[in-house]
Amino acid sequence: MKKIERIFRNSNNSDEIFDAFTEAVKEKIDDVNLYKILLGNHSLSKDEIIMYAEKLCKEFPHHKYEIYMWVASIFQNSLLDLNRLEIAFEYFVKASSTNPTEVKPIIQIIDLYTYDMDSQLNNKIMETVKRSEKKIKSRSEYYYKLAAHFKNLNDNESFKKCLKLAERFNSNNQL
Repeated sequence: MKKIERIFRNSNNSDEIFDAFTEAVKEKIDDVNLYKILLGNHSLSKDEIIMYAEKLCKEFPHHKYEIYMWVASIFQNSLLDLNRLEIAFEYFVKASSTNPTEVKPIIQIIDLYTYDMDSQLNNKIMETVKRSEKKIKSRSEYYYKLAAHFKNLNDNESFKKCLKLAERFNSNNQL
């Protein structure tokens, strides 16, 4: 496994990385941290990252949520590339679908919102955020994040409404 990890971490050779990945899957190495190293390899293209992630989710479905979150965070770090932000959005949505009561993917989705320009992605973000409202366990965290979002938009009415809901859910221990 050390050899595979070394290849995932350091190799720039697509064939070598693919062969190590094939070997790891064949040996059923069930170590999500090892695969995070692979997905974070700087030499992988966005298509290769997606290919490996989808294959991992098929081979190790119990790690879907963590893999989706990891892949989304890789693409989220490209704030100036709208295409990569779209991919991050898609993977946060997949993570949220895998674990719909978890607030973290929705918080991350809100962080993808671009305040300096209007985009289709912004519309998708808000639709997704609204759809997940009733499913999430940590409603206070959800509403605090949404309040901050509306504050950034200078929408004081929505800001106050969300802040009030956040405080209500916080004081009622997430009713």
